[in-house]
Amino acid sequence: TREAYGRVARGYLCFLESRGIVCLDDADGGTVLGFLAALSQRWARTSLFWAVSNFRPFLVFAGRPELVGAARLAGVRRPHPIAPILTDADHHRVIAACTRGTVSARDAAITLLAASTGLRACDIVDLRLADIDWRGRTICIVQHKTGNPLTLPMIDVLVSRLADYALNERPETGDDHVFVRQMAA
Repeated sequence: TREAYGRVARGYLCFLESRGIVCLDDADGGTVLGFLAALSQRWARTSLFWAVSNFRPFLVFAGRPELVGAARLAGVRRPHPIAPILTDADHHRVIAACTRGTVSARDAAITLLAASTGLRACDIVDLRLADIDWRGRTICIVQHKTGNPLTLPMIDVLVSRLADYALNERPETGDDHVFVRQMAA
């Protein structure tokens, strides 16, 4: 993240220097718009959103709220909308499919982990057998993205489907990840 922020900040500072501006205090909203316009000539429209997202923290750090406002004026939008959350009815249908055995214990456990705990995909993929306290019905991990420790309770249906997967579907392996790939022989 720091590298991405730094790359855009350095690009902006080089842009300012190319315009004869050697002090950030002399920059104005027009330089922000000019910088973003210059980027849009080289970058795909979908990538420009990420550039603006990485640029904004630098402008905030520099204490230049008017430049942050100028970045907003550029009108760069997320290339795709954030997926909406499930409706209550859809949520109940997903849970029902996971409890009825409509899907495999593995798929049900992964789905229930995501739906009931809010874990990120990277944390589910990295989940280890030792992270699960079966008696305490909790999962204890260090989050991949933030590095923060996290203890999460497990709902009954999750415990059931996770145990079903671990005992009946999970292939024999020395790998301590909960969810392992199974390849056809």
